Amino acid sequence: MPIFNEGGAASPNGTATLTSPTTGIMINSGSANFSAIAANGSRTVSFSITASASMSIGTLVTLNFNASAGAYTATKTETMPVGLILEDFESGNFTSFPWIMTGNLPWTVVNTGAYEGTYTAKSGTISHNQTSTMSTTRILSSPGTISFRYKVSSESGYDYLRFYVDGVQQNQWSGTVDWTEATYNLAAGTRELSWTYYKDGSVSSGSDCAWIDYIVFPASTAPSAFYPPQDLTASPGNQRVVLSWQAPVSGTPNGYKVFRNNNLLSTVNNLSYTDTAVTNGVTYNYHIVAVYSGGESDPSNTVSATPSIVTPVVITIGSGTASTSTSDGSPINLYYKSLHGQSVYTAAELNAAGIFGPVEIAQIGF
Repeated sequence: MPIFNEGGAASPNGTATLTSPTTGIMINSGSANFSAIAANGSRTVSFSITASASMSIGTLVTLNFNASAGAYTATKTETMPVGLILEDFESGNFTSFPWIMTGNLPWTVVNTGAYEGTYTAKSGTISHNQTSTMSTTRILSSPGTISFRYKVSSESGYDYLRFYVDGVQQNQWSGTVDWTEATYNLAAGTRELSWTYYKDGSVSSGSDCAWIDYIVFPASTAPSAFYPPQDLTASPGNQRVVLSWQAPVSGTPNGYKVFRNNNLLSTVNNLSYTDTAVTNGVTYNYHIVAVYSGGESDPSNTVSATPSIVTPVVITIGSGTASTSTSDGSPINLYYKSLHGQSVYTAAELNAAGIFGPVEIAQIGF
């Protein structure tokens, strides 16, 4: 811990102490002496601290520092996480954190040119007007700071490595940039962190890629490792509600649990479900949970639907019995003296008659 003397004269000899109210933190040596500090000078004192093995990486620890030298005192309270939440890709893959790859080609882990250790992340080998993005999400209980090392070899001023927080670009780098540290403050809450290599419409220079290494996350946790279904929608009908959703952004679920008003309805293997055990005029709330071999995802978005009786709509397609041998639609084709009416209707015919989907056709008659 540094101690600064900002006064105009030397300080007397002094003593510093360190305490912590955080459970699991043991101060092994909480007192240190220091000699006189010259005007505008400094001294450094050291303490020994042990964190219990049961404490999770990233747990916030409060440290109370006090220094006194004669009539002068200084106090400070510092909060810091236990250990480092570090992604250095030394696993040789992207399994240490829940990474999501988007864009035209994914980032890869390579064993050449790392900032430290053996491995580093490298952007995908993309072409003109393409992108390669890797993203991960962290949940912060309090504000914190993220740092990482980046390296770029690209067409200067045209092809960029870009860093985003929650979809908002924080900075971009282009040209030839050797390993450099970047640091950004993050607000509390759920933060999506993304690194994108972007290429414009022409010209490739250098290695035409970017590298990321040694990412130090702030005190935070990852969201569920089991990604939830996406974009759940509900379409009400007559004594029915049709649900549909998209597969998770990553992972392969074994199935999906369908919940109505927080009660389990069914487990299905496809991306849709029709609930027919409903009453018209009653509003129902639905959500979906993805089921994996190792566990279940967080719930999807919640949707509401109120089934009701469908008001019949009568439309007329074609021009009665006035058709000839052409392909115009009509209930009865007099040209062939046939009583067989048209049984296949095109979307264009329905649209022309004023019907736009999706709709439920209850009857066809003539």
